[in-house]
Amino acid sequence: MGAQLNTDRILSVGRSALYFQDYVLSIQYFNQVIKAKPYLSEPYYYRAAAKINLEDYVGAENDLNTALEMNPFASNLYYARCFVRLQQDRWEEAAADIEQALTLSPETPTYLMTRLEILEHDKKYDEALRDIDFLIKKTNNIDLMLDKGRLLLMTNDTAAAVNHFESLAARDSGNVDILGARAYARLLVDDIDGAMADYSRTIAMHTSNPMNYVNRGILRYRKQDYRGALADCDKAVQMAPDYEAALFNRALIRAEVGDYNNAVKDLDRIIKNDPDAFDAIFQRATVQMRCGNNMEALTDFSAVLKQYPTFIPALYGRAEAYESMGRRQMAYRDMQLAFNLTEARKKNKGKNTEEEPDTEIHVAKSDSQARARSRLFDVSAGKGNQMPNNAQTLSLRGTVQNNEVLVATQPNFQLSYYERANLVDGLVAYDDLLDAYNRVHTKRLPLKLVNGEIPLSRSLADFHFSAIDAATNKLSTSPDSLLLLFERAVDYALLQDFTSSLADFSRLLLHTNDALAYFGRANVRYKQLEYNKGNPDAENKNTVYAYEYEMIIRDYDMAIKLAPSFAYAWFNRANVVAESGDYRRAISNYDEALRLAPNMAEAYFNRGLTHIYLGEVQEGIEDLSRAGEKGISEAYALLKKMR
Repeated sequence: MGAQLNTDRILSVGRSALYFQDYVLSIQYFNQVIKAKPYLSEPYYYRAAAKINLEDYVGAENDLNTALEMNPFASNLYYARCFVRLQQDRWEEAAADIEQALTLSPETPTYLMTRLEILEHDKKYDEALRDIDFLIKKTNNIDLMLDKGRLLLMTNDTAAAVNHFESLAARDSGNVDILGARAYARLLVDDIDGAMADYSRTIAMHTSNPMNYVNRGILRYRKQDYRGALADCDKAVQMAPDYEAALFNRALIRAEVGDYNNAVKDLDRIIKNDPDAFDAIFQRATVQMRCGNNMEALTDFSAVLKQYPTFIPALYGRAEAYESMGRRQMAYRDMQLAFNLTEARKKNKGKNTEEEPDTEIHVAKSDSQARARSRLFDVSAGKGNQMPNNAQTLSLRGTVQNNEVLVATQPNFQLSYYERANLVDGLVAYDDLLDAYNRVHTKRLPLKLVNGEIPLSRSLADFHFSAIDAATNKLSTSPDSLLLLFERAVDYALLQDFTSSLADFSRLLLHTNDALAYFGRANVRYKQLEYNKGNPDAENKNTVYAYEYEMIIRDYDMAIKLAPSFAYAWFNRANVVAESGDYRRAISNYDEALRLAPNMAEAYFNRGLTHIYLGEVQEGIEDLSRAGEKGISEAYALLKKMR
């Protein structure tokens, strides 16, 4: 019984390390379980999950194969192996695995979404539509409904796609994504007025998708409203400076109105970002010809023909360039080849299997057409039938999402011996309380306050395991050694063993009122709460989190009471209070942290975000500016987004 409890505990701690992305450390825990009980499939599965995150797909597949030998009826093992095989583009084997997973767990949304990706790859659209209809019925998820429209477009059933988007718009006429998708479908069936109305409405609703501006620009171009078309393309480029469809279309419109130099600049930007953008290279060649830059045009036409030797427009264009340069023999050769190819295609009824550069305005793909699934491995897949978060299962192609800023507060300061380098302009957290501790306790590495922990390497993990064993042996003869209890508590925390760390901090605090011990216990309690909230299989998933927050705040209160000038306890308490929703109290805590430590960039950053949550934008901007000045580069990205 003792051995069983021990391996369960080690497995639980390993899963905790896995959750906190400490993959190397988690593997060490799973290795211990495998060594003790090599017949269990679960540690092989979790070790495979850690290896997947480290992109060791071969090692992960070996572990999953072993796990499946022991337990061939676990659907999540087949799903995981399917994921690994997809990373290696082994589609047929992946398809077999996901089918087996669905045989064992037929209605798991994660598995169905994965099969959708495989069916699309294999162009089995009818089967994909059956799956997506089932998922829509099960989840009523709007993104899946948009995805269905995209699949209908891929089957070239544009009429069905239009009807589908019409029905979605009837249900939710204020959804920008639905209106943009319907506009795109209407554009494909030449419903110019309907598409124009939808795009104009999405723009009036302050769409963040530059595609809507590009396609409205195309419609304006078709109506010969060149000024309006250029204005829309300008707006799209302003929103997404490297958006190829916007640059390409603006270049063509500029060329048509005689603004050749700026047209070339737009095409140059496309080609700089993608040297293989042969449609842009071809268009640049034609514009260079109009400017009389024959040599530049010749170079571009030749680059296109090197990739597409039978592209007739490029042959005629290069022939014209040769002729302008007096190289008539070369011009005649290209003209003759172009003529022969034209005649041959007439005999073959115009069929041409070679993909060639576009020579016309680009229609920007809509969200519904451009939707694709990202491969983010979900360890909890198969544990329930909840629909995964959209951000985990769906993503948009293009550049729109690249312009979004991920807003995340700076994390709590922790007690550790290690820190990531150059987190905030090389600044090091310092406090007299910690300095006093390090002056007395010199046998170990100096204890630090870190805002960004590092995953422990195997050698570091082994070092702390050994330190725990040594401390345990000494405590057997000196059970009330407060120093040993404190050191072991920190070691356990570094190894993500929160239960043991809490036990040692609590045992220590029975004998002494120590600010660092209260601070450390609060941090461990918070990390354990964070793990429990994010892990659907956590033992305490039914915990009343308000009580947990209160216990954490009480520990920070005691640390501050014992050491009122301990700025980092004020900062951590502010973070916890803010997460519980008490933003005003959080700001007052950040204020005090900054009074005690005026250069704490993290406090400026988090206080700025808190002001913004409260609608106090100007105060938030000022704080973010100070945070950026003091080294947090994300502050500048956020300020740019807000502008």
